Amino acid sequence: MFRLAISRHLKARLNIRALSTASEHKVVLDGKTLYIPEALAVALGWKPGHETDGTKLILHGWAPHFFSITQQGSEQELLSRRTVESSQNFQVQKVLEELKDR
Repeated sequence: MFRLAISRHLKARLNIRALSTASEHKVVLDGKTLYIPEALAVALGWKPGHETDGTKLILHGWAPHFFSITQQGSEQELLSRRTVESSQNFQVQKVLEELKDR
């Protein structure tokens, strides 16, 4: 049953990646402020014309393997949080390490 749970978790990760288009962006970190291009801001949920509304983002991390910034409350945020929570499990660590090397 535990292996089935891991399998479902990894399938969910892979399905999200398959539906999205990965892209690279140049960012600038100045102090504790990360400056990003508009295309990245839009991808993270910022809406032109609603500049003062802002977008709530959250950072999850499991050093040194996994760091993500996602829109707070999104499916991606839930997946990121669960990945970090799962990081304490040896079997999950082993599977993620294998995936990282591919």
